Amino acid sequence: MTKVKQKNVLGFFKKGVHRVVIATSVAEEGLDITQCNLVIRYLHVTNEIVRLQSRGRARAENSKYFVIAEKGSPTLDKEQKNKRCEEIMNEIVPELQEYLEKPENNWEKEMLEMQKVIKDKEDQMQRERTDNMSDDACEFQCMKCSSLICLSEDIRTIEGRHHIVINIEVNGRLKLKRGKPKFFGPDEPQVGGKIFCMKSDCQNELGTLCTYKDIVFPLIRLKLVRVVNKNGDGNKYKQWKQLTCRIQELSDDKFCSLVEERKMNLLL
Repeated sequence: MTKVKQKNVLGFFKKGVHRVVIATSVAEEGLDITQCNLVIRYLHVTNEIVRLQSRGRARAENSKYFVIAEKGSPTLDKEQKNKRCEEIMNEIVPELQEYLEKPENNWEKEMLEMQKVIKDKEDQMQRERTDNMSDDACEFQCMKCSSLICLSEDIRTIEGRHHIVINIEVNGRLKLKRGKPKFFGPDEPQVGGKIFCMKSDCQNELGTLCTYKDIVFPLIRLKLVRVVNKNGDGNKYKQWKQLTCRIQELSDDKFCSLVEERKMNLLL
């Protein structure tokens, strides 16, 4: 049934043209029909929350709610359990509400203080990571064959999260396979396809492709590569924020120079 037909059916029911509406579980919540005075559920029981929502569809005064099920069936047992849960909830909620409204039980203030402590700790850890970062270039190598892919200075970030390789020479070390791009937004980079190690005896997957303002860049997937520092120590990372080498954001000036560089390569 289309939404237009659903709207018409509910309209007829509200006006009294229809006296009964038969619906699936979609009617358990969201329908506000003040004239409804009877809800019957046939062999359909879920949990105490849905039970409360279903009963709430009957808004008229002195309305009734029934469940039709075989005596002794699991459906009936579940409904009785839900009823007990609702009764317990009705006992607890008023006491809890009274407790929370007392000035001495200022739980909201405590929660905000806890969030601030966590946020301050995260900011401190980020500052420490930034202070420990080195401007020395690191090598990004294929995890499988250890061949060079690029240097850390060849990588830039877009919006702080898309790590692209801007050095056009890297195309000689990679095999590119285009694919259907995933769109994150109208003005955001498009990601799709795969990149592989160029070596014929390796062909290890290294990431994907990122199209930004009509320019295609290789996009490194960190967990698929090894990062080697100036001392020759290699490490595997899962998150870019764990790196000790600094990765710069792609500036507008740098992007314009990349566009001009690619235009010159096309003319050669």
